[in-house]
Amino acid sequence: MPEIQIKIMSIMDTHQPGFVECLFSDAWGAVHVVHEKIPVVSCENLWADSKFPADGAIRCEIINEWVDNEGRKLITVSTEKPDYIETVDGINQFDLLPYQLVNFANKH
Repeated sequence: MPEIQIKIMSIMDTHQPGFVECLFSDAWGAVHVVHEKIPVVSCENLWADSKFPADGAIRCEIINEWVDNEGRKLITVSTEKPDYIETVDGINQFDLLPYQLVNFANKH
């Protein structure tokens, strides 16, 4: 399953399972903020004294693959499935470049 590469910026809540603030940019340069449970975005044992930013990923599904007017290959993804993730602004669909996805770039 493809995953969006993200940066985990900080711990927001240390009560189990713990919540983190995550950032990623889309293909258009917009920065998106996600607040999510630690186990959903990382396999690491992150805690308040962990070193940040840390690498993480958000699972997603591919909606479309296309080429923009500049000739860039773009992938439209949704984070609604399988984990029902959206940004703090309520967005769950993004245009990304292939290198921004884990478990995708090696297959195409």
